[in-house]
Amino acid sequence: APGSMVSVTVKTDNSEESLPVKLYGPPLASPVQVYTHTLASDSSKILVSWAPVHEAVSYDVVLSPDTGFTNTTCDIRYTDISGNVYTVDTAMFYLRGSGCDQVHSYTVGVRAVVTSDNKHKFMSPYSRAGNMIMTVN
Repeated sequence: APGSMVSVTVKTDNSEESLPVKLYGPPLASPVQVYTHTLASDSSKILVSWAPVHEAVSYDVVLSPDTGFTNTTCDIRYTDISGNVYTVDTAMFYLRGSGCDQVHSYTVGVRAVVTSDNKHKFMSPYSRAGNMIMTVN
């Protein structure tokens, strides 16, 4: 499956087991053309859209104060999204836990999720939207 990795060893009846060798499937494409737009009809909603990835069965969207998506402490995550558009309600920005109430800018990222035949999930790296979401209290 795209994005997969398998570790293989070899052993015959008369030999010791070999050292493991990692075999990788084809790379899993990340979504491209990730955009955020405020809905004209409702400014409390932000539309996140991206070009579909052929192999993807779903997508994850993250809003993170960390532009590299490594510190996940104050992330807002939406998982198992079936299409290539998701509407974020900005009310979520004000329901954050302690320590996150001072966060006022979020980088938006989208990743593709592929499920293998044996139901293992593989995820692409996040692709960032070209613009950030800024909140004002």
